[in-house]
Order: sequence, then C-alpha cells, then structure tokens
Amino acid sequence: MLRGSFVVLCVSSCAIAVAQESAQFNIGGKVIDESSPTPLVGARVILELWANVPPTTTFTTQSGLFSFSGVGRKNALAGRLIITRRNYDRAEVAVDASANKPFEIRLKRQPSQPATREQREGVVRSQPLQSFPTANWSGWVRVCSADLTPDERIGVTTFQLLGDRRCASWGECREVVHTDRQACWEFRVQGHNEWRFPSGAATQGELKYEIIRTIDPEAAQSTITQLWIQFRDSNRGQFAIGLVERLRQAGIKVAGIDRIDKPYEDAVKYFHEEDRERAERVLAETSAYRSSAGLPLALRLQFIPDFGNDVPLHHIELWIH
Repeated sequence: MLRGSFVVLCVSSCAIAVAQESAQFNIGGKVIDESSPTPLVGARVILELWANVPPTTTFTTQSGLFSFSGVGRKNALAGRLIITRRNYDRAEVAVDASANKPFEIRLKRQPSQPATREQREGVVRSQPLQSFPTANWSGWVRVCSADLTPDERIGVTTFQLLGDRRCASWGECREVVHTDRQACWEFRVQGHNEWRFPSGAATQGELKYEIIRTIDPEAAQSTITQLWIQFRDSNRGQFAIGLVERLRQAGIKVAGIDRIDKPYEDAVKYFHEEDRERAERVLAETSAYRSSAGLPLALRLQFIPDFGNDVPLHHIELWIH
C-alpha cells in the first residue's frame, strides 16, 4: 500500500518538474533602416537558440515586423537573431527568448553604386524611292526608329538622303517626332524635268539615332538570383567557400554565408513558384560541386509559400548540414 502511494507521488512530482522546466516564449520586433524610421519589408530573420534545436526563419512584413513563438526549456532560451536583407549589412543580436522583450533592429544600408550609362547607335533606312521624269514633288516618306527595350531612350538623331537626291538639294527633310521612346523623320524629293524617260535612279532616307541605356545597379540586382548559404559542420566551411566560386561562375550571386551549428536538413529553399527553375539550378550546381569534391550531400528542393510577398523575388536559401 505504501509502495503504491509512493509511485503515484513520484510520477506526479516528475510531471511537475518537467512542466516547470518548460516555458512559452514570444520574441519579436521591428527592422528599420538605420538612417530613418522606414520599416524594411522582406528582411530575413533567423532565430538560433543555443540549445540543440533547429533554427527558425521568418521574414519581416510590410510594416517591418517579425515574431517567433514556441516552447522551450527555461534555462535554454538564450541565443541570437541573424538579420539579413538585400543591399543592407548583416546584423546579429543576442537574445534571451524568456525575456519576451520586443527588439528594434536598425540595418545599415550598403553604399549605393552610381548608375552607369551605355550608348549605341541605331540605323534605319527607308525603301528606295524611284526618281521620276517630271518637276513635281513626291509624297512624304516617313522613317522611324525601331522599338526600344524598357530601359532605353533616344538621344541625338541625324538624317540624310542617299542616292539621287539630298536634303536641301532637290529634296526636303524634316523631323516630325522626337521623344525618349521614338524618333521619326520625313522626306520628299523633286523629279527630273530634264528627263524624258525614267532612269532607274532612286533615293533612300537614312535615320541614325543615339540609344542610351542607364543601368541602375540596385534595380539590376533585383533581377538576379540572391543566394544565402547556411552550413553547420565546420568541415563544410571550405566546401562552402569553393561552392561560392562555382556558383559565381554560373552567374549566381551569393549574398551571404552563415554557420549555424544546429540540426536541420540539407535543402534548397525557394519562396515563389516562379523561382523554381532558379532553385533547381542552385541544386544542380551544388550537387555537381559536391560530387567533384567527394562529399556526401543529399539535397532536396523545398518550396515555402507561407510568407507570400514579404519575401523578395529570386531569394533562394541553401542549407548544408
């Protein structure tokens, strides 16, 4: 009888002790630009607790807010936040998740590169206009520039006549359209009253125009893959460094590397369906490099649509255990 009572008492005490060791935690805050109170959307925030538990990732909302919640042991809720965002310096903040204290994290913007200008020449010619044996004038013939890409504009234009007639010499030329997107000239020619029969002579209009393309480095970056690499084992560090060069040669920009010494699966993560091909390319390049290095690595693709538009397009993550 006493023995049975003791067992019941022991089980109850153990349950109470376990409950006391665990605690609900909530941690969150706001990520803003260092030089202004502007909230930063799409900043990646990783919560890494020093206890041997997998790291947790989230992204800031349109208001720059982020949050984590969970249950952990009271004496194992210390760790760090790793905050990264395109065009900003990486930040790291020590945390004690049991404190339930909101954070205001200011990221320093990286120096912006000046826009660059590229220039090329466009040339368009009209169909040949046959000369004729009278003193009359032909109708007006229009010559226009070709279509441009969205980031191009038209600068200076020049126009001339080739062949039988010239501008201001039995020919007339005029510019009728000149905008950033299009240039058009017109010309007409006078016939030959000294001729009795057609001679086969002809005149062509030639339009030359300057095509200017201004390249915004920040806008250009938004169109390329931005890859963030996380690795666990220190032995994988050299592998990661070599992989960065392999990916760079393949045209994939590695935005940052972090060592996170916690359990997680090898994976290539992407967050928008239209980025699947980019993620598959990262997977293929990484797998090929792993094979050449003779290292075991079982990568898989992982699509995570939960964050919606809070994650920038072309943001890809590579997690190497």
